[in-house]
Amino acid sequence: MTRTCIVISRKCKNCVRAETENTHKVKANGVGLMAGKGSKRKRVSEDPAFEEGEPEYEVERIVDHRVVQNGVHYLVKWRGWPKESNTWEPEENVANCKQMLQNYHKKCKVLVSGSASIGSSTYRAVEKFKKSLGYPTKEMMENIMQTFSGRGGLVHRVPKENDIDNKILQLLELPKGRWDPMAVQNVKDDLVIREFHFKWQEQLKKLQTSEMEINSSANKAHIKVENLVDLEEIPTSFTYMNDCLAAEGITIPEDPPVGCDCHPACSPDSGNCCGKLAEATFAYGPDRRLIVPVGTPIYECNKRCKCGISCLNRVVQNGGTVDLCLFRTLNGCGWGVKASEAIKKGSFVCEYVG
Repeated sequence: MTRTCIVISRKCKNCVRAETENTHKVKANGVGLMAGKGSKRKRVSEDPAFEEGEPEYEVERIVDHRVVQNGVHYLVKWRGWPKESNTWEPEENVANCKQMLQNYHKKCKVLVSGSASIGSSTYRAVEKFKKSLGYPTKEMMENIMQTFSGRGGLVHRVPKENDIDNKILQLLELPKGRWDPMAVQNVKDDLVIREFHFKWQEQLKKLQTSEMEINSSANKAHIKVENLVDLEEIPTSFTYMNDCLAAEGITIPEDPPVGCDCHPACSPDSGNCCGKLAEATFAYGPDRRLIVPVGTPIYECNKRCKCGISCLNRVVQNGGTVDLCLFRTLNGCGWGVKASEAIKKGSFVCEYVG
C-alpha cells in the first residue's frame, strides 16, 4: 500500500516534506501522520526537486536520543503535532538540523570531564562499554516487562541516556578489575529497560491501530486490544468479522423459507412466533436474556417476519452489547477474549469462532 512518509527536507531549515513509501501510520488529532520505520526512511539528496504545494513538517525540537545497533536515533517533536506523534529518526535524517542538534547535546552533556559529542573518544569508550554488555534481546526485555505488570498496567521508570552514560563514565574512571559488579548490572538493567520502553511504545501504536480497525465497524460494544505480557502483536492470521463467512462450497441462504406475522413485535404469548412455528420455546425474557436451558435451539425472527428490528426475538442478529478485551494470556496459551464488564446470566455476549 502506498502512503505518505515523513522525510527530512533540505529545502528549508528543520523541515520535512512528504514522500510516498510503504510506512506505518500514526494517528494524531484526527489527521494521519505517517512515519517510516527507522532506517527504512529515505534520505533526501542534497538538492531535491520539490513541487509547489507539497506538505512540509517542521521539527520543533529534539527530545531524546538512543543508541541502536546501526547508529544513533533521535526522538523528534514535530511543530503543531502532539507528543504522541513524536517519531524516532536515524541520525542522517536530522543532519540538516545542525543548530538544534548542537543545542540538544549542549543541554544534555553527559561528561564528568571532557566532551562526549558524537564521534569523540569518550563517546566511543562509552559505546564500546555498552556493546560489551550485549544488545538487549527480546527475551531480556520481556522478562523485565513481567516485573512492571500490575493493576495499573505497565508502570515503570525510563532511565535517561545521559544518566546511563554518567554511570558508565564513573566506572571507566576505574581499572576494569575494580568495577563494582552491581554497578555494571545496574547499567545493563537500565539499558534493557530503556530499549524495552521504546519497543513497547512501538507495540502500543500497532495494537491501537488493530483496535481502531476492529472497532471501525458498527459495533454497539467496544473491543479493546491489550498485551501486558510480552512484545507480541496481533497475529496476521487473526481476522475480525461482523458477518457470516461461508466456507468454500457452502452457500448461506439469503431468503428465509418462513417468517412470523406477529405485529408490532413478538412475545412469549405470541401464537405463531418463529420459535413456536419450529415447535420450540420462545427463547428470551423481557430483558432479552435467555429463559431456556443451555443447548436449546434458538429460532430468531428474520427479514420475512412482519415484526420490526426492535422485536424481543431479535437478539443475536443485533450484535453484542458487552464490552470485550482481546488480550494476551499469562499462561502461554496465546490470545484470548474476556469481558471488560460484569455480564448478567443469560445475556448474549458475542459470536466466536476459532
